Amino acid sequence: TMAGRLQAKKALVTASAQGIGRATVEAFAREGAQVIATDVNAAKLAELDGVPGITTRVLDVLNPDAIKAAAGEMTVMAAGSEAAFAKAEPLLDAVAERVYSIETRDAATSVKAL
Repeated sequence: TMAGRLQAKKALVTASAQGIGRATVEAFAREGAQVIATDVNAAKLAELDGVPGITTRVLDVLNPDAIKAAAGEMTVMAAGSEAAFAKAEPLLDAVAERVYSIETRDAATSVKAL
């Protein structure tokens, strides 16, 4: 392993509270990055409080101004999210649109905002 590959890098990671986003945050911190871990789920995100190299911030990835404010002097960005449904039930249009927005627009909105 080549520990320290992200030494002196500043990273913004979206969808950080669980799953791939959380694994990304933890890996970046292990490699020496100063990470801003973001998510809309404040309770799950708080589980990362106190981990060396990680700062948490609640962030709505569909708000370009909020992304710009969070990004600051970032040198690395990882944008992505995930959603899972336990049952294959029809979704209300509003819920389906929100899931679509988060799943497909997160990375595009994040990169465009920077």
